[in-house]
Amino acid sequence: MEYLRNGNCCQQKSDELNYEYEEIIKRLGYITSLYGYLKINFKRSHFLLFRNLSYIQGDRNSVKRKFKNLDKICERLIKVRIPRVRSLCDSSQFSVLKEVNWNLIFVGFFDSSHESQWETIHAYADIYVIHHWKNSRKFQSGKKTTKFLSNLLINCNGRPLEDGKFQKIHEFSQSQLFHDTSHLRIVYSYLLFKLRVLERRTVDYSKIESNLQINQNNGLYAVHYELKFPFYKFRSNDNDLKFYLLPGEYEMRLEVSLDQPTESLADFTNNEMVIENFSDSPERIWVREVSPSSSVAKEYDKWPRILFRLESSNSLTKLDTNSVDIKPYISNGVIDKVSKKARKAKLEVNIVYKFYHNNHMLQWSRSQSVKCPWCNFICEKSNAKLSFSCLVKHLQTFHARFTFKHWVISETNISSMIIEVRLNECYDGSIEIGLRSSMESRSLEKPERKLPFTHIVYCSQMCKINPMVNNPSIDLRPLVWGHNRKYFYSTTGIVKCIGDLDVDSEAEDNLDWLQQMYFKRIEEFTDVNPGEKRIMQLWNSHLLDHKYNGDFMVPILTKSFIIQKGAEIKEHNLRNNLLLHLVNLVEFGVLSQKQLIEVIGILDQM
Repeated sequence: MEYLRNGNCCQQKSDELNYEYEEIIKRLGYITSLYGYLKINFKRSHFLLFRNLSYIQGDRNSVKRKFKNLDKICERLIKVRIPRVRSLCDSSQFSVLKEVNWNLIFVGFFDSSHESQWETIHAYADIYVIHHWKNSRKFQSGKKTTKFLSNLLINCNGRPLEDGKFQKIHEFSQSQLFHDTSHLRIVYSYLLFKLRVLERRTVDYSKIESNLQINQNNGLYAVHYELKFPFYKFRSNDNDLKFYLLPGEYEMRLEVSLDQPTESLADFTNNEMVIENFSDSPERIWVREVSPSSSVAKEYDKWPRILFRLESSNSLTKLDTNSVDIKPYISNGVIDKVSKKARKAKLEVNIVYKFYHNNHMLQWSRSQSVKCPWCNFICEKSNAKLSFSCLVKHLQTFHARFTFKHWVISETNISSMIIEVRLNECYDGSIEIGLRSSMESRSLEKPERKLPFTHIVYCSQMCKINPMVNNPSIDLRPLVWGHNRKYFYSTTGIVKCIGDLDVDSEAEDNLDWLQQMYFKRIEEFTDVNPGEKRIMQLWNSHLLDHKYNGDFMVPILTKSFIIQKGAEIKEHNLRNNLLLHLVNLVEFGVLSQKQLIEVIGILDQM
């Protein structure tokens, strides 16, 4: 009976274990099907998976669910909705959309400095607003294109327009850019400039061969250009800059649009431009070169450029203020007087950024605020000198991809500074981090570069600009522009100055004090006879005089050692000590027996 009772207990435990095993297999089957679903949908839309296995803990059927009344749910949503709407209306983002108005002013269209056969005589611009949106729940994405401004006349190469003016002001508000997009979840937006340009041939027709019958009216040629100007990108952090529209002057290189036809001039006739004696022949001889898909610096000067300026028409907006008005605090019906923070006087500065590559300036930009152009970190201090030093320290510390050179120019009313920006050839990408938040990583549609390490809080104590060194012999900068490589001492790791570059670096380790130090250390050995000490001293001295890279050069090293030190070895009768040293090299496997016999034969023949 006892045996049967124990058998029943074992059978019961095995049944419980089998039941638990089946439950684990059943719940892990959900994970397998989940990963299969993710594998299929990952091909359509890329997203990140945050692992969470909390659903394995219990079954939904075993948990009692409380069903809420629909009226209670609607009542709760209405209570939550009203404060959210008020907070959105009072937020800085929506107030900026309502208040900020912009003036777009085209400075002009300028041909390339290398262009000598074509001259632009008319240019018109159409501006489109393109919003890219994404719905992560339904795995949908797309873009919305709207024609924003059309038929904007631009002066060409400094010539006045038809009404005698050089520039026209085109006004628009920032809220117009997001018209009819409230139902979309916008990821990023940009302005697409489409330029229709008419060029005229400036070649001398008298130099062309007489057998080519060319109509001189065919010297007119229509070209379409495009450029993109981003102005919005979704950021999960409210402190990050979402709108890229900043006041300033912009210069951009134009590339030929392959989507637009270049044979017809019908677009120009719609703008009341009269072309006398023009015949659009399909057999054209003058063909415009297509813009290459290259980002080489020399390609920059081959193509025309357009200059335009953005100005804020508001005298004072929330973008320009450093303090916010505090509303009066009401307590028990009595308005308490709350002290308001005095507005800071706006610091008038003028900073010019010049971007160089291969000792050639590619472009420049001007800013009237002490703000980092990459991460928009505000470096404004009490005066212009401290603000400039803060900006320079920030650029040198957190933007290691570039090298900066600056000059401060003091004027009567406005302080100015010129900053030259060049690529840092020694940059290895070590100061890089990932995305700023997990929410931002989910909104990506394609791989992006890592963000620079720039959102660290700036230390206000680092507010001193190092004076420029006037003595070129102790300067650490290179002699040749564009050559930013630094040289270091091999023993100490200290950066070499310009005056020490001509000194032979191979003589650093072949110093008299270093040989004396080696000799003294060998003399301190007590378990070695004087002959072995002398061989070790000669061998170390030979190693300091000659540089060898590996064990395969040991046979060459021993032969040169015998040739140079053989007379001294015979003079002090150190042949047996040398033989013992060479036998040790054979035991270590860096010298063969045949090479040992050959080396000893050289010594005996001397």
